[in-house]
Amino acid sequence: MIKRMGTIEPLPFDQYEALTELLWQSFGDDPYLRYLLGQHDRTIRDLLALRLRVQAQTQQPILVLRNFQGQIQGAALYAEPKDEVSLSVFLRYMVQFLLQGRWRLVWRLSDSFRRIEAVRRQSPSHYYLTLLVVIPEAQGQGYGTQLIEAIHRLSEADGRSQGVWLETDVTDNLGWYERFGYQQLEGIPIADLQMIALFRPNP
Repeated sequence: MIKRMGTIEPLPFDQYEALTELLWQSFGDDPYLRYLLGQHDRTIRDLLALRLRVQAQTQQPILVLRNFQGQIQGAALYAEPKDEVSLSVFLRYMVQFLLQGRWRLVWRLSDSFRRIEAVRRQSPSHYYLTLLVVIPEAQGQGYGTQLIEAIHRLSEADGRSQGVWLETDVTDNLGWYERFGYQQLEGIPIADLQMIALFRPNP
């Protein structure tokens, strides 16, 4: 059993943007974000901030893990079963970017969203783990395990859910997810990237 290193709690909606730095530290070099936005660091940071702002507006839940000093060490962003919040979040993104005249970004986001959703909708009713993140200096200490187990407990306690679904473009993470019972479904080609869909059925 993993040694508990802190406490997990829902993050209030008005504090979501406080996670921008955490996401930037962890996803600033993510291949998918670089595909969407190139090497423009400021633009990637702005996109992550917008992601959190839209999550708050649509009341999409976030769990955070704090250490015993109260500092946030990691977070899990997710959608509940039958929740169309992923579409709502996507549409709000599109409105923002269309107003900015960012047509290429809109096209790339639309194409990748369509491809991912086509695969996800084939799975049984599930919790959708959209992001799992631990600050770099705290990785390897069990925080990620605590967070993903918290999502598993939510899924297992919810009669609407048959499991947890996620996708990743980091193949180095596949073995870690498989330790928790995740099964690879199929690859999702997006430009030169290969997203891998994973599903963990409830026990």
